[in-house]
Amino acid sequence: MEVDYEDIEIPYRRSEGEDPLGKALTEWEKAKDEWVTAALEAAKKEASLKAWEASQKKALIMGEKKSAVLAESILRSEPMYKGADQEFKGMTEWEYRFLTTQRASIDAEDKKRSMVIAQSRWETERTREATLRHVR
Repeated sequence: MEVDYEDIEIPYRRSEGEDPLGKALTEWEKAKDEWVTAALEAAKKEASLKAWEASQKKALIMGEKKSAVLAESILRSEPMYKGADQEFKGMTEWEYRFLTTQRASIDAEDKKRSMVIAQSRWETERTREATLRHVR
């Protein structure tokens, strides 16, 4: 018995206008862009925290003639944060800034994981397309 192309059932057929490989690539690119944006925001927040911390320490060391160790201790136990966020009430200014920075870093890591998942989807779709070319 001879088998021809019509006898073979292809497990995956796409409808007109549907391009799963293109869609996966677009999602991967979007995830990469979101990660880059989040990573840059995290870097800005970290730079801001470090600059604020350094300026506060310098003011205590130079202006009030405190030691570097004492300046850091004072900085981390300054009066409470007086922002509008209820979530941060009762924290020191340093704690608030540090947690904001950490949240930006966590968001960047989350976006990075999303990017890796999108890349895996693209790899899966690319492999499927290659397999279907061999089946046909």
